[in-house]
Amino acid sequence: MVHVIDMEKIDWNSVTDVKALFGLILDMLESKDKEVKRLQGNATYRAHRREISKMRKKIKKLQAENATPDENHDTMDILDKRITLLEADSVRKDKEIARVREENKRVREENKRVREENAKKDKKIAQLQEEIKALREGGDMPKTLLDRILVLEKTVADRDIQLQDARATNSALTAENLGIKGKTRKDDKEKRAEAYREYAEIVRPKGNSDDTIRSTRTNRNDSVVVRYKKILDQNECPCHHCQLSKSFDMYGRIVEDIINGELVAIEYSVIRRYCKACRKNISPEIPGVIPKERFGINLMTLETTMRMFGIPYETIRKLICIIYHTNISKSTVIHHVDIMIRSFYPVYEKMLEEIILSLEINGDESTWPIGKDTWWLWVIVGLDMTVFHVNSSRGGDVLEMLLGDYAGHVGSDSWGAWNRIGKTHQKCHYHYIRELVRTLLLKKPGPEFKKFFQTLLRILKDSWTPEKGLDPDDSKRTRRKKIRNLQARIRNLISKKYKDTHCRRFVKRLRRERNHLFTFIRLNTECHNNKSERAIRPSATARKVSYGSKTYGGAYNHAVLYSIRETCRMRHVNPHDFMLDYMRGDVDMIPKMAATASVAV
Repeated sequence: MVHVIDMEKIDWNSVTDVKALFGLILDMLESKDKEVKRLQGNATYRAHRREISKMRKKIKKLQAENATPDENHDTMDILDKRITLLEADSVRKDKEIARVREENKRVREENKRVREENAKKDKKIAQLQEEIKALREGGDMPKTLLDRILVLEKTVADRDIQLQDARATNSALTAENLGIKGKTRKDDKEKRAEAYREYAEIVRPKGNSDDTIRSTRTNRNDSVVVRYKKILDQNECPCHHCQLSKSFDMYGRIVEDIINGELVAIEYSVIRRYCKACRKNISPEIPGVIPKERFGINLMTLETTMRMFGIPYETIRKLICIIYHTNISKSTVIHHVDIMIRSFYPVYEKMLEEIILSLEINGDESTWPIGKDTWWLWVIVGLDMTVFHVNSSRGGDVLEMLLGDYAGHVGSDSWGAWNRIGKTHQKCHYHYIRELVRTLLLKKPGPEFKKFFQTLLRILKDSWTPEKGLDPDDSKRTRRKKIRNLQARIRNLISKKYKDTHCRRFVKRLRRERNHLFTFIRLNTECHNNKSERAIRPSATARKVSYGSKTYGGAYNHAVLYSIRETCRMRHVNPHDFMLDYMRGDVDMIPKMAATASVAV
């Protein structure tokens, strides 16, 4: 039925007409819905819908096929642009290469010219030297010629000093006339002239040629009584091994160090010469002194050795002041120890590389506060080496980072991180016994745990005796038999059902570690990790005194210093002598065995 609505007859101001209109519209919509539903149920309509669906699929397929050439076209455009940019860049680089080649050609020609000139000069100098040598051997050279050269050189030096003094005087007079307070460097000029004369006398000695002059210390504090004067000079460049210029400049350097049991001052007059190859002034290194430091390595090594054995910085300062009658600050001592430890970083890195080669290691870890955070101090003890490491984690990833694919024997406590490295493991018996005794005394368990405690303690002690456990003279077959008997006793102990909470806790632990309790019998090693416990004990004592470190740098320095200390103890090496030899450049690693008698560290 088709409804016809006459819009002109509707009164839009009347609510009744409007409601009737909307009611009529709703009826029309409902009738349309019914007609659609009826058509959807018709088979012809369904076939028509299927045909439309097929046509849509074909259209999508054609669209996909037509889209592929367009995408390829876009890709080709992008590649063309890229090729164009690369070609332009290649042309630019070719031009740059041609320019650089021309520049190199010009430089080679210049170098060739300079070498030819130098060769001519060297040839001429060699001829002159041969002539002078022939004159000296033939006795034709006047004896007064060398004296005349010396007089002329001194005269020239004196004239230079007088000219500089005149210039300084003129500057001072000019400043005074202008009302400005002038500064004069007359004292420095006289000092340099005196050093030049001393150098000339050393180069061409007359009589005593000793360049060491012992005198009284007057220009420093009264704590150092003795002073030495030395002149340092070198004629060859350490980089290119070429001759330095004859002209030179001189500057003074005062260093304090311990010599023959007393703190003395050494004044060095360092001669600085110019190197044409390096294009800079070359100064000889001062022996036994770290660059830009006032004190020598003897005093710094002594302070570092004191710090190595846990002496506080303030106490070190007081001891140095009392013994050597000097006055240094606490910050100076801290600075000296820090510089010395930084010098041993290469030794520490080499120790980390060599600890992996050890066939057997013992490990432990302990807390090490850094500021307000809790970090962990790891210790790894090999056969003749000990390495400390500070890390924020206590997990096994730290050991994998340090030791990597370590395939040796690992002795440790029951911390699970140590199971992630090593081929064989041995869990410490003393940790078991200590935990059992602590539970028995503090937890106050029942009679069931006391019986469990006695049985487990008897098994562990039997493994130490030659009759039932470790005996170095046993064959491999006998050792395997003893291990099977002990493991059978452990299985019998943990197979029972326990009501006590502490018994169940130890049973769970034994099930996890029963295969790691008697490895020491087969490998003839130790049943504990006392090596690592003894190595970490000094650090634990230092932690109680200093409450850890304030920064990670201080914690890292502690690990480096104590690694050297414990390694020297294991190798019977005096740590003070080793550090002194290392700073002098005599050794680059802690020796395997001391040349002299063993040193108690």
